[in-house]
Amino acid sequence: MWRNNILISLPIFLIVLFSPLHGENSSCPSLSKLRFSFEKEPYVSLNFHQYTHSEIFESVDSLVGTLKADHNGRFRLSLYDHIGLFQELVCDGVSYWSYSVANNQVILSGVTDRNSWDPLTLLYDKDAVYNCDEEKLTGDQGASTTFKMVARDSTSSPQVFFLDVTSRAYIPQAIKYFDDNNSRIEIWISDFVRLERLPDSLFQFYPPIGVEIIELP
Repeated sequence: MWRNNILISLPIFLIVLFSPLHGENSSCPSLSKLRFSFEKEPYVSLNFHQYTHSEIFESVDSLVGTLKADHNGRFRLSLYDHIGLFQELVCDGVSYWSYSVANNQVILSGVTDRNSWDPLTLLYDKDAVYNCDEEKLTGDQGASTTFKMVARDSTSSPQVFFLDVTSRAYIPQAIKYFDDNNSRIEIWISDFVRLERLPDSLFQFYPPIGVEIIELP
């Protein structure tokens, strides 16, 4: 169950990295600087370590991953556990592949209505999913800035998340929120790089030989 949190984390990542992040107001004057920092280099590459603190099971689960993404809704998200790669999510802007290593299965679907799933485009209109409710300096001597992002409707999940960025370069450091099971999710970002270009091949997926392919309508 805890691995499903990454399906929430993916749109959160993309919202943070590429959306205009509407809802800028006097409470969050630095939000425009964060947005501007992504306008020159439309591609990003990063690593992350996600921790899920479950009160129900009194446990802490973790996974690591890499993300390559661009402004056009293309991405490659690779997820690893203590054994190795267990899931890969790839989108070229037209098709979406979800590869499960354990199930030896690929689910292929078309991106027919990007606004129904892709926050890259969902936040480009006036009806933003999240508004910035508050920002404050955190860390040693204000080395970080924390944004409190609040959903504008009751259906978005999570309803609230916190984004930590460096105060000078506005590089994302961490994303934190509680999921629907009241588990605390912490995503710590490392090796974050903004790029002018990434190879198109990164956003293509070629199923391994022998993998079951399920095409959704």
